[in-house]
Amino acid sequence: MAIKVTGNTVITNSRELTNIVSYNGYDPLEQTANTGSAVIPSGTTAQRDGSPVNGYLRYNSTDGAFEGYAGGEWAGLGGGGGDAVAALTPAANVDLDVSSTNYFTLTPDQNTTLTVSGASAVDRLTLTLTGADVPLGTSIDYATPTTTYTTVSPTANPRSVRFKPDGTKMYIFGTQDVTQHTLSTAWDLSTASYDSVFHNFASQGTNGYSVFFKPDGTKMYYLEITNDRIYQYSLSTAWDLSTVSYDNLKFLVSGQEANAFDIFFKPDGTKLYVAGNGGDVYQYTLSTAWAINTASYDSVSFDPIGQYSNATFLLAFNSAGTTMYLGTSNDTQGGLFGYSLSTAWDVSTATADGSNFAIYPVSNGMYIDESLSLMYLANFNDNKITEYDLDGVGKAEITYPASFQWNKYVPNSPSAGNVLTINAYTTDFGTTWYAEPEIQDSGKVLLNETVISTGVAAVDLTMPSGYTSYELIISNLTIDSSTATLGLQFGRILGTVDETMGDYTTSTATGSIGLGSTVGSAAGSGLSARVLFTKGSGIVRAIGKVNSANSAESAFDVFGRYNFPEPYFVRVYVFTASRTMTAGTFSLYGNIGA
Repeated sequence: MAIKVTGNTVITNSRELTNIVSYNGYDPLEQTANTGSAVIPSGTTAQRDGSPVNGYLRYNSTDGAFEGYAGGEWAGLGGGGGDAVAALTPAANVDLDVSSTNYFTLTPDQNTTLTVSGASAVDRLTLTLTGADVPLGTSIDYATPTTTYTTVSPTANPRSVRFKPDGTKMYIFGTQDVTQHTLSTAWDLSTASYDSVFHNFASQGTNGYSVFFKPDGTKMYYLEITNDRIYQYSLSTAWDLSTVSYDNLKFLVSGQEANAFDIFFKPDGTKLYVAGNGGDVYQYTLSTAWAINTASYDSVSFDPIGQYSNATFLLAFNSAGTTMYLGTSNDTQGGLFGYSLSTAWDVSTATADGSNFAIYPVSNGMYIDESLSLMYLANFNDNKITEYDLDGVGKAEITYPASFQWNKYVPNSPSAGNVLTINAYTTDFGTTWYAEPEIQDSGKVLLNETVISTGVAAVDLTMPSGYTSYELIISNLTIDSSTATLGLQFGRILGTVDETMGDYTTSTATGSIGLGSTVGSAAGSGLSARVLFTKGSGIVRAIGKVNSANSAESAFDVFGRYNFPEPYFVRVYVFTASRTMTAGTFSLYGNIGA
């Protein structure tokens, strides 16, 4: 074999070694070609150097990955088999096994809890999450209006709405008439049309509030509140109002509710439920199914106090009798609330399940289909029936491993279509993983927090740039006067206010605090508020919710204009002279992304 040495280059018959600095008894680093690859040592874990030195590099054939020695430890470097990306199968619980690879991708199809296993002494992982929408179930919490239907005379001002169980017929009740409508596509109000068929109840009374149908369409019931009675009718042709005749049967409900507004029957016709001006729901038994004259009071009722104290206008159950919906309304607002019945069809066992829906415009009649996926509300003033979709859809929520210790912030789960990449490493066999988002979809960072326990007139919180929006949370706030006025201000130089968002007086009747509407506190109330605002372009928008210990949350949405592009701090202050905030916690967060 011929060997030629020229400077620091050695040329043999088969290869050329260049840039040789020294030899010292070891093979020089070889390459397959000038544009090829370097050839580095390869061996099993057991074949590692006995006394390694920082800077050593090798290929570990046991792990199928490159590794390097630094800081007294061997650690993977990526590449080769170690660079294989594992596409994880969506599930409720997903494990990241780093003994086989360090790179993972996941598109969840449900809420998911992550764990990590297989870590060596020094290890790392990269997880790429792609957000996806997942079904959240059905609830009035998710009620979304989809379409409306304008009512016609003689029921232009609807008080009740009912449907044939297959969704192809709709019945709208006004004050003394019920009209019949056909839906060419079941349950779709946009396909509804009036059949020019109606029935008038004037012979029994002219101040009705609700109607109800037997599931087979052969019986109809009319609730008239002046007479406090429920009247029964037969339909010789099921679901055809032109064939209605009065059965000369009725039932008096004034012993329990003098002004009844809605009724509901158990699907087998053996139970009746009545709700009205007093707010309570009353339960009755029919000894003969669907024969209203055989009804008797069970001495069983339910009081929704705690959710509302107004009249109950809306009443519905699911087909199993385990869920009840009650609705209230007044001139300006209304609410729909869900309840669970531990014993089916027994309202005395009802408890609030936490679901609710704010009704506006105010509605007087309600129908929820048996699958609990659609809801229809009748609005007396707007002359409309509104259809709502109750199927909830939202992003899959990720619960990260308990061993993750986050640098800077904990990332939110990515929303649909957005990508979040997380890098993490461990130096203790996975007991602790030091994690940090690489590409942030969204998250919240605590920027500044001030706690006061003595009287101060103002609290200033700096607002560093680089965040999509800001969230100010005020908790356990006390002011030394129930008639004080609070304000929200912004400035460019700490301590020097440039612009005022607004000064707002307290509402002593409710003791509520609100930045943007009513602001203030009754002394010692321990009130709270949440304000979400954006900044820049000369406009700040503040939206949020406020509440006190004894009142429900109320929302606000206000704008403020500024003659500077970027406020540097936000100030909460007491505008009223000689008044101070004596206690409270003020936390300012920065939101990244959506």
